[in-house]
Amino acid sequence: MILTGTLRMGEIINQCEICFLGGELKTSIKYCLDCRQPLCEGCHQQHGKFRLLNDHKVLSIEEYSKFLPEIRNFKKTCTDHEDETFEFLCFDHNCCVCFLCLKDKHKLCKGVHKVKSLNADEHVELFFSKLNSNKKKAERLVNVYQSNISDLRKVTQSAKSDIQSIINNVQSHLCRFRSTIERQLADETVKLKQKIKYCEEIVAKIAKRKEVLQKFLKYGDSYQVFGKLCALETEQKNDEKLLLDMESKLHKVTFRFTIVPPITDQIVRLTVS
Repeated sequence: MILTGTLRMGEIINQCEICFLGGELKTSIKYCLDCRQPLCEGCHQQHGKFRLLNDHKVLSIEEYSKFLPEIRNFKKTCTDHEDETFEFLCFDHNCCVCFLCLKDKHKLCKGVHKVKSLNADEHVELFFSKLNSNKKKAERLVNVYQSNISDLRKVTQSAKSDIQSIINNVQSHLCRFRSTIERQLADETVKLKQKIKYCEEIVAKIAKRKEVLQKFLKYGDSYQVFGKLCALETEQKNDEKLLLDMESKLHKVTFRFTIVPPITDQIVRLTVS
């Protein structure tokens, strides 16, 4: 079958690319990884006749179709020089480079080797060794961190228990303190009520004395009035003495209750190291 016009092959691997570009459609049976071309039976035979192509890696289409898309689409040509393939590996920059890049950007690099001169298996094995080393480090760190978490949980539980014990002790102390305050306030209240009673009794006796003395003035003679007055004067002086004593000691009973908040970081100090 002969095709005319301009055609694009793209990534069609079931058609021979060489024949396709020549205007024919032929089913491919092989794929050359180095040429990045699917080949039909005839082109595959011609491909094998060239000495320069003898070291190319050729796979069956079935094998190549099983490759990961990442492998199939991996570019072997330079992004800066599209016609140049990656022939060198620069270990200084850890990248593949073409011949033109080697003469330009990597001319001062010392760790440059030709890809074909390197043993891929050895380098992959070395890389696997690094991966395994990182895996062991990561797993060891996971164990350390998990152990740390376990320790923190134990410390947290212990701290909660200690804090609860402090809370219980503080509550017990405050309850005793409250009882003491209530008792003291009750005692002061009783004393004040007793003083009120004394004053009220004096007020009541004053009214009674006035009433008695007025009766003596109305119905008694002078001797009786002065006799009673002397007796009442004695009682009055006793009351006056009591009032003066109470007045000299007079003060308003006040109560101030202040809780000084503790400085938290002096009670509990968390240290993270």
